[in-house]
Amino acid sequence: MALWGLLLLAFSVGAAPPPKPSQQVKVELEWEEIVGSTFYEVEVLRKNKTLVTTLKSPTPVMSVHLEPGYYLVRGRVRDHFNTQGEWSRPKEFLVPPKKIQAIAGQSSQMQVDPTTFMAPLKLHWDPPTGAHHYRIVLFNQDGKEIAKHESSQPQFSLSLRPGVYSYKVTPLTQDGVEGETFESPSMVVKSRPIPEVDDVIMEGENQKALLQWKKKTTLPTSVRLEYQKHFSTRWTRLHQSEIVESQWSVPPDLKPGKYRVLLWNRNRFGDVSSIKTLEFVIKPQESVL
Repeated sequence: MALWGLLLLAFSVGAAPPPKPSQQVKVELEWEEIVGSTFYEVEVLRKNKTLVTTLKSPTPVMSVHLEPGYYLVRGRVRDHFNTQGEWSRPKEFLVPPKKIQAIAGQSSQMQVDPTTFMAPLKLHWDPPTGAHHYRIVLFNQDGKEIAKHESSQPQFSLSLRPGVYSYKVTPLTQDGVEGETFESPSMVVKSRPIPEVDDVIMEGENQKALLQWKKKTTLPTSVRLEYQKHFSTRWTRLHQSEIVESQWSVPPDLKPGKYRVLLWNRNRFGDVSSIKTLEFVIKPQESVL
C-alpha cells in the first residue's frame, strides 16, 4: 500500500530555547489520511539523499526540528494486518529562517545633522532562528534600488541625505536560503536650511577694498565677482572661487565700472544657501593706470 497523498507541508517557529538560541525550526508534516492505515512512517532526507531522521506515528501528523535548508521527504503506511506499503516519491520542501519580527532604530521622520547635512540611520533587530547573515536593500521614493549591503550581524547603519526612503531586510542561511523579507514603511529625511552669509561689509575703497562677513557654519563660501557694462543690464562673470575664510580681497586691477559680489554657502552635495549680493562702483579717476 503506497502513501500517496502529501496534503500539507508547513513550518512553524517557536521561541528559541535559552540560553543558546537553537538554529532549528519546528516543521509540521501532515499527510492525507489513508483509509485502513494504522501506522505512518516518514523519512526526512537531505537533497543528496542522506537520511536526516525517521518519524513514526499512528496519525498522519508529525513534527520535527530541522535547520533551515532544502530537504526531501517520503512516507509509507501499515494496515491492520501489518502489511507495509511502498515508499512514496520523495517530495522537496524548504525550511526558511524565522522571520524578523521587528526592527528598532527606524523612524517615519528624521532630521539631518546640521554639520553633515545627513541623517544617521542605525537599525538593529533580534537575530531570527536559522539566520546566518542578512541582505539589506535601500530604495528611494520611486521604489528604485539605490543601495545593497550584506551584514553578518543583526544590525546596519548608514547616513541618508534628505529624501524619502524605504528598505528591506532578508535573513539568509549559510547556504543562501532566504527567509521572509521584512519591509519597512516609508521614512522621510527632512533637510535643514543652509546658513547664509551674514553681515557682509566692505572695508577700504575700490582696488584696496576688503570684503568681510560673518560665518555661522564651517561650510565653504562661494564668491563670484561680476561686471556690468555701461548701458547694459547683463552681468559678466569675472571671477569665482570657493574659500573657507570669512573675507575676500577685491582684485586690484579692476577697470572703472559697476561691479557686484555674490556670496553663498554650499554643502558637499551642492545644496546652497540664499545668495547675498553687494554692489560697488570703481570710478575712472580711481582706476589703476
